[in-house]
Amino acid sequence: MEPWSQEIKELKILIESFKTHLPDLEKELARLIKSDDENIVLLYSRRCLEVIITDLCECELKRPRKTEPLKGIIDKLNKEEKVPQHIIASMHSLNSLSTFGAHPKDFDPEQVKPVLNNLATILKWYLKYKKYKPVSGVRKEEEVYENKIPTRSFPEKSIIVLPFENMSPDPDQEYFSDGLTEEIITDLSYIPDLFVISRNSAMTFKGSRKKTSEIAREVNIRYVLEGSVRKSGNKIRITAQLIDALTDTHIWANKYDGTLDDIFDIQEKVSISIADSLKIKLNENQQRQIAEKNFEDPYVYEIYLKAKYEDWQFNEASFKRGEELLTKGLKLAGDNYLFYSELSHVTIQYVNNLIVDPVTYPELIGRALKYAEKAVRLNPNSATANSAKALALYQGCNIIESFRSLRRANEVEPNHNDSMLTLLLGFLYAETGIDLQMSETLLERARIMDPLTPITKDSQGWRLFFEGKFQESLNEFAEWQRQLEQINAPFLTWFVWENGLNRNFEEADRIICQIATSNPGHIMVRLCNFMKYSWKRDNERALSFVTEVLEKAAWWDDAYSLMMAEGFAMIGEFDKAFLWLNRAIDYGITNIPFLIEYDHFLEDLRKDERFEACIRKAEGIIESLREL
Repeated sequence: MEPWSQEIKELKILIESFKTHLPDLEKELARLIKSDDENIVLLYSRRCLEVIITDLCECELKRPRKTEPLKGIIDKLNKEEKVPQHIIASMHSLNSLSTFGAHPKDFDPEQVKPVLNNLATILKWYLKYKKYKPVSGVRKEEEVYENKIPTRSFPEKSIIVLPFENMSPDPDQEYFSDGLTEEIITDLSYIPDLFVISRNSAMTFKGSRKKTSEIAREVNIRYVLEGSVRKSGNKIRITAQLIDALTDTHIWANKYDGTLDDIFDIQEKVSISIADSLKIKLNENQQRQIAEKNFEDPYVYEIYLKAKYEDWQFNEASFKRGEELLTKGLKLAGDNYLFYSELSHVTIQYVNNLIVDPVTYPELIGRALKYAEKAVRLNPNSATANSAKALALYQGCNIIESFRSLRRANEVEPNHNDSMLTLLLGFLYAETGIDLQMSETLLERARIMDPLTPITKDSQGWRLFFEGKFQESLNEFAEWQRQLEQINAPFLTWFVWENGLNRNFEEADRIICQIATSNPGHIMVRLCNFMKYSWKRDNERALSFVTEVLEKAAWWDDAYSLMMAEGFAMIGEFDKAFLWLNRAIDYGITNIPFLIEYDHFLEDLRKDERFEACIRKAEGIIESLREL
């Protein structure tokens, strides 16, 4: 079955609407429908358009077409407002894409579906124009419009960049198509008048065969950019199409042939073309940001794309490969803020993902901070560099400077495409307790930017957690939990903890069993069992799970520090409990109502005079954060 069989089926229904009435159009469309050759399909699509344009030239412009090019007539029809704007856009797109059908060496299979979709849109309008009623099975244009309008209102100028398909002979070139996707998303995020879906949600559609209209409804946007990359050695071919999902029409399409040396210019052309198509006027600063080249050498740029691809695999082997590539890139390119930012990011992931011996955490965090500080010095106005610094500072238990850097990242690039920056800032507003309303606003923004990633889709769960609404938080986090359970992730520890705070100890036990079965010997199994037996006030069993390795790992995390404090509090080990509680507060768990009311595991500690000193310390940190 051809990948465009559904489109052909629709055309078959349409042809029944005007059989014998429009013989020239019927002849060309019938030839198209019968063919299974891509080039012939493109060729006859164009001939169908010629028949329609020739007729419109005579009927609306009151003159014969003769040898005038199609584009010129389409432009005149547009100028004189003889044809609706979305049909003009479809005509231009079909005309542009179908010309390659006559030149097989220029042919790209991805052009067929958009050509057929545009042809169907034009035909439905043309039949209405000629006063032929579509037969059963073809919806009226008004119905199409109505069914494509999302249930929630969307930003008028909003877009998702779908993962560019790797059409290269070598499947290992996947890093290049993924990298191109991310770079275009980044370029578009410099345009404040354009709402851009984040990379995380965009990449969930990799390999998907969903219709663009379905995708648009799913992420609640209007425009979709899709395309493909073919790379062979130094040669590249990139195709891109911009689709208005509301009307299912292609409003812009192009093909770019060149070498790797041209990649930056191609990226710029794609971004500028999208802005032009959406009638967005760019100021000088926005044009400069899009045109700015972070790499002089395309080979170095390729190394960076490979490194980022490895870092997104989130395992020790890929992190090491990423580090090696980034180090190699720095040797070739010299100081570059993106290389240092990514080195900081990958270094901190060893700690975040509990991959290496906890004894190495201080050294790794120090190294990550060093890289990030170098990145910020090289480009103080980069959200990427500032956020890398914020993450390293946060992991290093410096909440005040981390908060400062994270706010700086959001200030310099308020439309930055990484939803995790907004999510983390929203989380910190809730964790510290300085502004729950701001937390709600930021977390909602993260959810809208990144609606398909569970950790952002369920983002309000973080705020609900620190408001002590544990059941509501668990309900919000349901999809995130389900996804973690599917892969038996040890980080289900969070749900052990939250169910304990919600006094649902049976569910907490179930999750502990799952973690222990799937990850025997993992450090999180020890932490879970320490919590479990401390809740039961079984001192001996609880302490048997506390090892030096567990303590060293928990020392470098906010939530784990609080879990340790709660556990020691429940078994009456108050000295240790206050040691860990102070550590959690240093990390930013300073939400006063959470500490003095919602966290019932700390109840026994509240009777000790040292607890009041902890609250005063938390209040001091809150005051410092508010003064930033």
